Amino acid sequence: HSAHGGGTAPGAALTRPEPPRNLGRSRSGAEDSIFLLGMKFTGPPIKLKVSQGQPVKLNCSLEGMEDPEMLWIKDGAVVQSVDQVYIPVDEDHWIGFLSLKSVERTDSGKYWCQVENGGKKEESQQVWLIVEGVPYFTVEPEDVSVSPNAPFHMACAAVGPPEPVTIVWWMGDSRVGLPDISPSILNVSGINQSTVFSCEAHNVKGLSSSRTATVQIKAMPLPPLNVTVSQVTSSNASVVWVPGFDGRAPLHSCTLQVAESPDGQEVSTEVTPVPPFAYGVQGLKHSTNYSVRVQCSNEMGSSPFTERVYFQTLELAPSSTPQNIHVIQRDPGLVLEWEGVAPDVLKENVLGYRLEWIQDNMTQGEMIVQDTKANLTTWNPLKDLIIRVCVLNSAGCGPWSDLFLLEAQEPPYGTSWVPVALGILTALVTAVALALILLRKRRKETRFGHAFGSVVGRGDPAVHFRAARSFNREGPELIEATLESIGISDELKTKLKDVLIQEQQFTLGRMLGKGKNQKTKEKNLRLRSRPKGRLPIPMVILPFMKHGDLHAFLLMSRIGENPFNLPVQTLLKFMIDIASGMEYLSSKNFIHRDLAARNCMLDENMNVSVADFGLSKKIYSGDYYRQGCASKLPVKWLALESLADNLYTTHSDVWAFGVTMWEIVTRGQTPYAGIENAEIYNYLISGNRLKQPPECLEDVYDLMCRCWHPEPKLRPSFGVLRSQLEMIRGRMSTLSLSQDPLYVNIGKDKESSVSDPAVHTSFGNTDGDETIAGAAAAAVTSDYRYIMSPLCLGDDVEGERHPDGQEGENKSLLYELEAEGEKSC
Repeated sequence: HSAHGGGTAPGAALTRPEPPRNLGRSRSGAEDSIFLLGMKFTGPPIKLKVSQGQPVKLNCSLEGMEDPEMLWIKDGAVVQSVDQVYIPVDEDHWIGFLSLKSVERTDSGKYWCQVENGGKKEESQQVWLIVEGVPYFTVEPEDVSVSPNAPFHMACAAVGPPEPVTIVWWMGDSRVGLPDISPSILNVSGINQSTVFSCEAHNVKGLSSSRTATVQIKAMPLPPLNVTVSQVTSSNASVVWVPGFDGRAPLHSCTLQVAESPDGQEVSTEVTPVPPFAYGVQGLKHSTNYSVRVQCSNEMGSSPFTERVYFQTLELAPSSTPQNIHVIQRDPGLVLEWEGVAPDVLKENVLGYRLEWIQDNMTQGEMIVQDTKANLTTWNPLKDLIIRVCVLNSAGCGPWSDLFLLEAQEPPYGTSWVPVALGILTALVTAVALALILLRKRRKETRFGHAFGSVVGRGDPAVHFRAARSFNREGPELIEATLESIGISDELKTKLKDVLIQEQQFTLGRMLGKGKNQKTKEKNLRLRSRPKGRLPIPMVILPFMKHGDLHAFLLMSRIGENPFNLPVQTLLKFMIDIASGMEYLSSKNFIHRDLAARNCMLDENMNVSVADFGLSKKIYSGDYYRQGCASKLPVKWLALESLADNLYTTHSDVWAFGVTMWEIVTRGQTPYAGIENAEIYNYLISGNRLKQPPECLEDVYDLMCRCWHPEPKLRPSFGVLRSQLEMIRGRMSTLSLSQDPLYVNIGKDKESSVSDPAVHTSFGNTDGDETIAGAAAAAVTSDYRYIMSPLCLGDDVEGERHPDGQEGENKSLLYELEAEGEKSC
């Protein structure tokens, strides 16, 4: 194995391959048997230390097999990375490569090659890859609550490599105690007010800071909230409440005091563990007024009681039963009667009598009446009817009466249902026949539209289309009828009325081009034939764009066969046109998601229109990064939130507009040249942005930087961007349009210009021995803050390179200092 990080990794110098072991072949008849004769490494190191974020390339040489099935193994599991290449040196000599573009801590482990020969697995020598970086926290301070002036402790632990890791504790803004080797326990004698604690982890690569933990002081709880009494019966009630502030200590119980009202005499005091914050009070007297109040307790004490909540228990349910149910009339309705309950039994709150009737062993209905008589109409006289009655008050229904059975009635003598059934059947047949006739007629009429109308003029028939999908040929006044027949929403209907063009208003000419992803536009269109009876094929009419897409135009101006000059005013005009188009889209609540110079079209008057990605994705597929099975994404134009959470908004379109401005100023250069798509997120999250091009105005670059603000809502709107660009262009109106006014730095020459290829080279791929100072974790995936040793990063720092004491190891370009005088976001 060997590790490649721009040069050769420490201790991994390439060596001459050893001769194959047991080299030989055996021949049996006309058939060859090939054995695994030798598998070895092109370089020795058993342990390989690499800084986090650096690239690593492992290779394995195999001799003695033709077309082997070579696998890379990490810690016993097959490596699924797609960055694996196998190159044949000759027919039985192969070299396999495994590339890790930006190693993380999870890439640490033992790697080896494996092939299978004759059912037996052969393995190469193992290499232990060790990924070093700033410390990584395994234990961080946690938020806790403590009693006033009571001792407590906090824990913090972090690991390398490299080791050792030293822990430094902070209490507020002050350091506490002495540095301690990880893991570390901080013992605190006590506090009497809320205090914050954090810890820092140091190693030779730098330091990382933990989350900030808040230590609160425990107190007594506050009274509960929203005490509610429900499910009240004659003897029971359910009390429910919401706990108040717990005083930063768990509530362990609540106390309920129940008293009779209005004298307030206490009936009972109940203590219940919580949660749940509810209690069922039992053993109450019926028809009695009560009040209840609640308090809750934690380890620090009890809260005050709540205000009293009043309720009244229900009366006892009736005990008497209605008697002697009988029928007093059958026709036309069923009238029932029963004996009433004695007046001394009925209370003032009696609601009456509840009547319930049953047929087919199912309750068919019920009613409540005040009298001892009821008129029943919703019943089937041809089925047995069962009836029962009870006395009803606020507490519920008393005992049910004995069941009263009313047997089904026989149909009158001589009455036959046969004529009725025949009549119904005849009506159904007639209705079906009429429906079939109407359907057949309708199908004939709607194949080409509505039937011919009345004769007008000289006797020619007038044709009126009323089909669901049709092209209206009678003028704008009938567009509404056509859209109505489609069955679309009113909102979409209103939008279509503004853009719908009638078929007779244009003609089709020769085809300029075609294809799945066509970029050509048709000035004149030729009407396409359609099968008999089919509706016209919908078409979209786009303006003809003489100069094609903006990106190709910018490239031609710079590196075409006949390069030409584009004044700064013209470039600003391009930006203003795009900002105006995006301002319109955002006002209509549309999100573009793929704004770039390649998706902007240029007409013969040098006006720019915003188009979409679908017209050009194949041509510019190199600008899109596929992650796993996801669709291709324009990574170098995506905002941070889009890369992290797949979130697209108008604010993410503003980010892409900033990159598009950079494309225009550089006349079509590729953003982040030399940085891989997979590395863009780490590059941006570390605070890096596109550098200011040499010929870019300060005001224009300032607008770009505002578009790339990490907080989406702090980016300017398209309206603001358009206005600012118009102001900048207006200030240049006195300059000659035939010249290209450039922003010139009158200071000393830059020793390292922005076009220096080293700035845009992917991690560790620079040639030569010069290294970049500051080895850091390439990815920041938590809320830690990273401080790199020994350099301090910032804007306008004089660019220079320093070794960090680890000979031969290449460092990440994420933290490369900018050249002197070079401006950054």
